[in-house]
Parts: sequence; C-alpha cells; structure tokens
Amino acid sequence: MRGTQNVFRRRAVGVRLAQLEVALPLEVDHLPPRLQGLVRGARATRRVLETPLARVLTAASWRYTDFDLAVTEARRTLWDWMCGLQGLGAADYALLRELRLDPRPLRGLLYAPGVFERGEDVFATTLPAPDVEHVVESLCAAIEHLRRFEIALLSYRPDPYR
Repeated sequence: MRGTQNVFRRRAVGVRLAQLEVALPLEVDHLPPRLQGLVRGARATRRVLETPLARVLTAASWRYTDFDLAVTEARRTLWDWMCGLQGLGAADYALLRELRLDPRPLRGLLYAPGVFERGEDVFATTLPAPDVEHVVESLCAAIEHLRRFEIALLSYRPDPYR
C-alpha cells in the first residue's frame, strides 16, 4: 500500500512540475538590464529548486544527505535571486507593481520552518527526517511564483508611446 502511495505521489509531483514549465524563449532585450537579470535568474532559480524534487522523483531510495544538499543549494540560489531585487531601481519596482509581481511570498518561504532546515538546533548530531511532502509543496509553490515573474516579464511589451 505504501509503495503505491509513493508512486502516485511521485507521478503527481512530476505532472505538477511539467505544468510549471515555461515554454517562452528567454528573450529579454525589451527589458531594462536589471530586469533582464531578474528574469534570467528566475529561470535558473526555478531549475535549482526543481533539483530536490527530481531527486525525490527519480530515486527508488535516496539519502537524506543528498536531499539536504539539494535543498541547501536551492535555498542559497533563492536567496541570491532575492538579493538581486535589491539592485532594482524605482522604475523597475513600478513595473513589477504594474505587472502585480510581489516577491514577499518567496521571502517568507526562505524563513518558513521545515522547508530548508530539518531542525531548530544547527549543531545537533541527529536530525529529524524531513517532511518531504511539506518541502515538495513549498518548493512547488516557489517554482510557481518564480514562473509568474518569468512569464509576466517575458510577455511584457512596453508601450512605445510613453
């Protein structure tokens, strides 16, 4: 019974990741330079966030250390992308607001308990098993949010009469 549930769970995550794929080419010449970097970073960050999910999906048996390494890399990459927002100018932020893009949910995810760390004590010699379903759901939500950024900015075309 448990093996069947895992198969269904893996399939569901695989389907969800396929639905979160962005088919638009990464053409950013119409955007200001800082937003170009933001879009490129969003795509790269989505790929890195998919790594722990791919490990759960593809491995018949996986080790927590491999999963932890992938999740740690995902956190660092998401943090770097969020830091890229600090370099945006007022006009860039105005465009993000116009497109209704809000990075705050991603910032909240960085500090959400149980997503990027498995315990409160960083010096603990034994750690509890990760809540894989919670991590998968949180990372999928982050990928979906980054996808919105990517699609909105790639689809945006400035008004030539402004």
